[in-house]
Amino acid sequence: MKKNKVLKIVLIVLGALVALLAAAVLGVLFYLHSMAAGIPETLPDAPADSTQVTLTDDEIDKLLSGEITLEELGKRFGISKYYMLRGFKRKYGVTIVQFLNQCRMNYAKNELRFTDKQIDTIAEECGIHDSSYFNRIFRTTEGISAGAYRRQWRN
Repeated sequence: MKKNKVLKIVLIVLGALVALLAAAVLGVLFYLHSMAAGIPETLPDAPADSTQVTLTDDEIDKLLSGEITLEELGKRFGISKYYMLRGFKRKYGVTIVQFLNQCRMNYAKNELRFTDKQIDTIAEECGIHDSSYFNRIFRTTEGISAGAYRRQWRN
């Protein structure tokens, strides 16, 4: 009986260490991604004849944090917001908004799994200042609420 208790404790400790290691690896990968230049690897290659709208990681980070709007970004490219949106969609097969929401939800999932931050705080860090909008996007992309997602990973 004592041997079973020791084995359970060892398994719990090993599980915690694996979770910490996974969190560290994800943190390093997220950091490296944010430091890399060019388009993130999650986007498909562009067809040869598409309109060239290429966002740098800095521009993506500014869009995510709300430091820059799509209108301002369009002005940087010297094109209208709508032309830029169409060019991005043609090039990558997803809209800028879909891509930004995908980045936000990937960040949020990581934070929900490996931190004890409140969901409202995570939403703010994702650049979404309305928690009900954050919850709606999260439920749409993941199929469950942010709270349920966190509980699922904790159990």
